Amino acid sequence: MHDLAVQLFGKCRVFRDGKVVGHLPPGKTQGLFCFLLIHRSRIHSRATLASLHWGNTSTVQSRKYLRTTLWQLRTALKEPEQGGLLLIEPDSVRINPAVSFSLDVEEFEQAYLTSKQLSGQALSQMQLELLRKAADLYRSDLLEGCYQDWCLHERERLQNMYLLVLDKLLASCEKHGNCEQGWSYGARILQYDPACERTHQRLMRLYYGAGDRAGAVRQYERCVTALKQELGVEPSRQTLELYEQICADKPQNNSNFNGPVPSPESGFPCASELFVRLKKMRQTLSSLQRQIKEDIRTLDKALDSGESRKASRLARRFSA
Repeated sequence: MHDLAVQLFGKCRVFRDGKVVGHLPPGKTQGLFCFLLIHRSRIHSRATLASLHWGNTSTVQSRKYLRTTLWQLRTALKEPEQGGLLLIEPDSVRINPAVSFSLDVEEFEQAYLTSKQLSGQALSQMQLELLRKAADLYRSDLLEGCYQDWCLHERERLQNMYLLVLDKLLASCEKHGNCEQGWSYGARILQYDPACERTHQRLMRLYYGAGDRAGAVRQYERCVTALKQELGVEPSRQTLELYEQICADKPQNNSNFNGPVPSPESGFPCASELFVRLKKMRQTLSSLQRQIKEDIRTLDKALDSGESRKASRLARRFSA
């Protein structure tokens, strides 16, 4: 067990000997720390970091912000002058390769890679355990509240991995008749992608296999509703055939319903994945728009206040 542990899924937290270390200021401070950890094998020039995180300011100002943020990070992490997690040089910054620590994102990625090329039905017991651990590590999306471009890209990449991990675990549960765990994994997939038809199909089979035909029918109805609301389409022929077999109490070989598992490297995501991606982009844009409007209101108030004070000074001057 490492003395130092870092969590980047959900809220950024740092632990030393099992206790939370300090408080990392939100915003750019957490964003910079997360960026360095995600790209922990690289050496980053100060100029590149300053431009990436404060590109809307002058070069002099962005470098000043970088120095201040690095100081805040070292203070919050209670870093020693030498041998700390951050290796800060006059012209570069990186994660110190000599420091041993655990990182939830790294553990998640390593677990995912152990079964990247395998279907859920072909997983060994050890691979299943690693994927279960990976699913537990993913507490929430990467660094909640950060909307920088690099973070949005990494968040989507890791989220796609997470959905594939859940899909494989759900497929394994279906194969072994592990209904309760399967329902849990399926529900987590549908939280991100309500119109994932393959997940609805698997849950229908799990319900039927557990002797709950009514539950299988209700799952089909939820599938129909989600497809209509999210994509404006009807269920596929495969889903309809599965539903009819369940209603007739005569399910046939289910192999026809188990399509290939897509990979995050594939250039052709399914329609529901595209929709979810666009929906999340719209939510992100809405959040940014709200923040911009709030900043404009704050600026307007400050300007109004300044003009009022100026007008008062002029009035006193001319009345004297």
